[in-house]
Amino acid sequence: MLATRMVMSVSNEVPNLVELTLSGRQPQTEGLISSIVASVSPYTMVPEWGVRFTVKQALRVVTEGIPGIMMECGVWRGGCSLAMLLAQRAVLGRVERPVYLLDSFEGLPAAQEADGPLATAWQQNSTSERFLDNCRAGTDEVRSVLEGFGFVPGDYKIVPGWFDQTIPAIRRELGDTRISLLRLDADWYESTRICLEYLAPTVCESGVVIIDDYYAWDGCARAVHEHLAQHDTPYRIRSLPDFVGAYFVKKPHRDQAESLDDGVQVDGWFHCSIESREYYIELQRTTLWLEKQRAAWERLAEERSAASEELRKYISEQEIGKTWVEQQRATWQNATIELQRTIKELQSRIVQLETALAPPGLDSDDGPGPS
Repeated sequence: MLATRMVMSVSNEVPNLVELTLSGRQPQTEGLISSIVASVSPYTMVPEWGVRFTVKQALRVVTEGIPGIMMECGVWRGGCSLAMLLAQRAVLGRVERPVYLLDSFEGLPAAQEADGPLATAWQQNSTSERFLDNCRAGTDEVRSVLEGFGFVPGDYKIVPGWFDQTIPAIRRELGDTRISLLRLDADWYESTRICLEYLAPTVCESGVVIIDDYYAWDGCARAVHEHLAQHDTPYRIRSLPDFVGAYFVKKPHRDQAESLDDGVQVDGWFHCSIESREYYIELQRTTLWLEKQRAAWERLAEERSAASEELRKYISEQEIGKTWVEQQRATWQNATIELQRTIKELQSRIVQLETALAPPGLDSDDGPGPS
């Protein structure tokens, strides 16, 4: 859990076109990943690249039949664990691999000298908006999030407590059960060391270990290097884009044609330099940015279209109103003409009545004359 990571956020709605082109994966998969990333974003502080990679690996171990449960050590509000569950349900219609969520649920332990001065400074700055109560979240909150997405106990297992107490017990409880995806978000040296010591041996071949804080804190990097050196393992530590984390795939030796998750082949027939990989990553970012802008323009066009429709309705209503006014005016004009005709008829009738009521022999036009 790293509250200090500031990375460029990419759109949750568009596929990574460069990656699709290089890897041959289908856009539908990228659409699914983007949907899951968007769904879990309120419940994780992991940058988008890190969440996307977690989803991809969950899909990989399921679709390739790599055996074992999934586990996250250091879950905060449960976002990445939720992503593992959603990925399984999306492709299988159910949760086939239970997801274990391990956390103290009391925040991080105190940073030690091995974790580096930045770790100590971060933990002492409790007023920072990125402190997030020392990365604290409760079990009830996490359970509520999972239940809100329709998951039930059995799909997941929440294990509260400090790692030096819970992880050895979980290792014994698992017995022969393997781990296909292990995500470590333990921050400090001692926590990461314990996770690797007890859990890395249970990760099956071709399973993946994700180290969230490898680039964030010195202690995490120390623990990873120490573990790999002590066990004389040839696992390659690989970086996620923007250095939001690292990972290694558990293999006894390098494959003849091993490929990185970013789609760039590193075997003999297609070797890309670091500069080329950085170019492709930058191209991915640019493509996603352009797609985001296109989506923004499409939304703007939809809004303009809706506004035009409202305007047309308004004009239509005004035209209807104008027609009604014209009709009323014509009606009043006709009524006025009719009234004027009626008045003339009444005036003519009055004259007739006056004539009929005048005394006989009296000419109203003759004045008095001599007798």
